[in-house]
Amino acid sequence: MPKTILLIDNDSDLVGTLAGVLEERGFSVLKTADGKEGIDLARSRLPDLVVVSVELPKTSGYTICSKLKKDDASRVRAIPVVLTSSEAKPKTFEDHRKLKVGRADEYLLKPYSPGALIEKIETLIGLPEDHPSTDPDGVPFDASGLAEEISMGDEPIVIDEADEVLPTDESPTPATLPGDEDLAVLDAAFDGLEEKDDAGLGRHGAPPPPPPAALLPSEEAAAPAPPTSRPASGRDKDYFALKERLAQRDRELLKVREELNEKDRELVEEREKQTSLEQELARVEAELEQRDGQLRTLQQRLDALSAAQKRAERDLAAARDETRALPAKVQGLEQDLAQARAAVGAREAEAGRREGELRSRIEDANRRAAAMEENAARSEERAATALEQVKADQKVKERVAKALKIALQLIEEPPAQKTDEPRA
Repeated sequence: MPKTILLIDNDSDLVGTLAGVLEERGFSVLKTADGKEGIDLARSRLPDLVVVSVELPKTSGYTICSKLKKDDASRVRAIPVVLTSSEAKPKTFEDHRKLKVGRADEYLLKPYSPGALIEKIETLIGLPEDHPSTDPDGVPFDASGLAEEISMGDEPIVIDEADEVLPTDESPTPATLPGDEDLAVLDAAFDGLEEKDDAGLGRHGAPPPPPPAALLPSEEAAAPAPPTSRPASGRDKDYFALKERLAQRDRELLKVREELNEKDRELVEEREKQTSLEQELARVEAELEQRDGQLRTLQQRLDALSAAQKRAERDLAAARDETRALPAKVQGLEQDLAQARAAVGAREAEAGRREGELRSRIEDANRRAAAMEENAARSEERAATALEQVKADQKVKERVAKALKIALQLIEEPPAQKTDEPRA
């Protein structure tokens, strides 16, 4: 059964590229752009690895990672998680990696190549053994949607040229860009120069006019090119005037880009603050979940106390009923007490009569006891004498028994054989 990778990301182009590469490597791929659906898929399908993006429309990847790593099911908690982001800084990921609970297993900063993800997957769960190895970076990557500058950290990175640019029929031209009328005029001037060079100047070996300055955010590109040795004409003046205007536009563009970079840095700081708030939110959610558990425990205790209170109320009601019946019981007990007192009086009289009889009987018994004591004393003397006689008889019996035992041993013992025999 192939290993399953769950991709939770709303970047459809990136997800499509990654899914194609992973399926070529022998993986089964699950895709979703919704964080809640991703959690449900992780719990129901139990993939071998989850790749989740921090920037999701309804929730944060940090929250999803925290919920997966704190899930009640141990099989869900054990799923490796790779956290990706296009806005986080390396320090943000390092801080998140230091969390005791809820941290990811690996981290990737966007844009990343499919090969980088394959390396993380190989480290965490390994690659399919029965599938041929291919180069994950061999898949063409469409860079047309990338900006010319990508802010990563505090310093802007300028992309001079792309590794592979895909041709398109809808590439913008200076004439189609809004606000670039100067570039259109410059192109027309270049066309006129080329036509004139074809008519005669280019054939006589005169050098062609220098190319226009590149639209790069640097002072070298904005500086005007040195004039040629050829004498200036009206056409050259127009050319250099246009070139100066272009250089001025480059300087303005550089200034605007610097402002944009400053705005980007401010935006990154704001996003870092948002990330910190999201992490704090994840921590608060964890605390809320813990408090929810405590509240459930307290609610159970409250229910038990409520049941005990109801039982106590029933017992109290029964006790009140018994209290209401007490006067009748007391009256009956008083009547019984009066009857008992009368009976006690009669019994006391009877007891006095019987007491006289008992006293006379006791005196007779005392006399009989004295006589019995005398008889007992005489009996004890007789018994002591008899005991001494028994002890003497017992000693005699023991001596006789020993003598009989010795006699039996002598009778049973065989006669001793002579050991000395005559020698031959």
